[in-house]
Amino acid sequence: MYKSCNTIVTLNEEHSQFFNKKGYRTVIIPNGIDIEKYTPNYSDKRYVLFGGRFSKEKGLDCLIRAYSRLKEELQREYKLVLVGSGPEKAKLQKLASKLGMKDRLNFIPWLHSEAFIKKISNCSVFVLPSLYETFGIVVLEAMALGKSVIASDIPGPQDIITHGHDGFLFEKGNAYELKKYLELCLSDKKLRTKMGKNARKTVEERYTFEKIADRYINLFEMLLEEKNEKEKA
Repeated sequence: MYKSCNTIVTLNEEHSQFFNKKGYRTVIIPNGIDIEKYTPNYSDKRYVLFGGRFSKEKGLDCLIRAYSRLKEELQREYKLVLVGSGPEKAKLQKLASKLGMKDRLNFIPWLHSEAFIKKISNCSVFVLPSLYETFGIVVLEAMALGKSVIASDIPGPQDIITHGHDGFLFEKGNAYELKKYLELCLSDKKLRTKMGKNARKTVEERYTFEKIADRYINLFEMLLEEKNEKEKA
């Protein structure tokens, strides 16, 4: 399939480099979202949120350990909420119990789209501690809702977030570093609001359906122009 094409569209820089090394020309065009579905909310109901599959590659043990190391007053003020399902749930519950934070961690079954968007909208900080992501559309959703996002510094999130401007990136699996950024965000409401506004602006400028469609149109126009030039030669 790849041999018959002259350009491959990838979602992130890592995938682009992979195909470049094999001799293919690539264009990075990320996923986008319908910005009209996401009304920014710069207030919150005092909880840290993750939403997704409870599996090893999501790095949830790192998030639980990081949260358990927060200052006592921050743990009392901000609960940790994990939305989703998956094979690691029992292990995660056991880890939370072992760390003495069972009462401060809420597991919620997977929510339908509108309910999940509302859950993100009301959180204080959204965390994506994954060890691997192809892109991470949930990062865009949280940013569009004006939320502070903390994510692993891996392909996908690192292509979306500008560290310290519209979110924070931490070394994957590093609970101490994640804890540092959690404390920074949870201790400073003004910082959360500033980050959230910058995050919303990033999505508006780069990740709406309209912006992504324009990039595909530009690509198709370029390919057609190249085809016409070859036919003239």
